[in-house]
Amino acid sequence: MGRAKTFVARNAQWAGILKTFSHIEAILHSHEKRVRKARHYVELAVFLWATVSLAALFVGSAEFFGRAGAVGTGAVLAAFAFASMMRQSYQTDLFKALIMVLRAEHFGTPQLTKSEVDHHLEVIDRLSARIDRRSRVVRFIEVAATLFATLQWAYGDLIVNKFLLCGSWKC
Repeated sequence: MGRAKTFVARNAQWAGILKTFSHIEAILHSHEKRVRKARHYVELAVFLWATVSLAALFVGSAEFFGRAGAVGTGAVLAAFAFASMMRQSYQTDLFKALIMVLRAEHFGTPQLTKSEVDHHLEVIDRLSARIDRRSRVVRFIEVAATLFATLQWAYGDLIVNKFLLCGSWKC
């Protein structure tokens, strides 16, 4: 009877580590959705900026076009703050899950077989790489949009005057 209890206890601990690996995978899947959501927020910010800028061009107001750059800068920075907040929560959740794995290893949980660990690590590595690729694209869009919106804010009225309205830097 003692052996059966030991067997059940070890299997429960082993299942705990597998559950922790599965928890890490679930965190990564969840964060992948968050990256997609962050990209949508950045795209919405760029769309808002483009709409306000096109409205200014349609009206023919160089000053309004320049000020539309402020809308773009603010919208993209707000989306950037949202994306950063999501990255922070992802890192915190992942860190907690990794500490759970290390704690389980430290307190004598039976070792997983190499193939089980390799399988989980491969899945985690693949998900992490995909998230990193998508996050890089979102960050690139954020930086580029902020740069162009800020330049529009600073020099938009001059550019519209020179190339669209009167052919001079100031009308």
